Amino acid sequence: MRKRFIVYAAIFASCNVAAAPFTDADAKKLAMGMNTQLSESRDQLNKLIKAGNPAAYRAQVNEPLWSKLRAWPDKNLEGRAIFPYYACKEAALLLLQYGDAWALPSSNKSMDKAWREKKVGQFRESQEECSAAIKNPDMSLKDIR
Repeated sequence: MRKRFIVYAAIFASCNVAAAPFTDADAKKLAMGMNTQLSESRDQLNKLIKAGNPAAYRAQVNEPLWSKLRAWPDKNLEGRAIFPYYACKEAALLLLQYGDAWALPSSNKSMDKAWREKKVGQFRESQEECSAAIKNPDMSLKDIR
């Protein structure tokens, strides 16, 4: 009976405790982790492409990036501290699109190549913006209401 009461009390307490606010420091730490993962995933994807090993893509590139993306806060006012780092999430999505296009090629090879080249350029630009935001975030972006 005592154990059941403790379990109920813990459940009740967890429902009534508000989540800690997502701070600027939390946002920067998350963005730094994402940027590190972007570099690692980009390097790993390049190795897989050179080795011609699309079978390893999911485990070595796709899943680690999706893990970081799942931890990224939603775009709502409570999570607005993350807004200055939006390019980090965008870069991750672009890298995933590029990797998916390589690992799951369609029958139109010329279109795939042109599309992938476009994604590479967009990824590089977004990753540069991510790195720049980490060094000097535009904190006015988090004041959007």
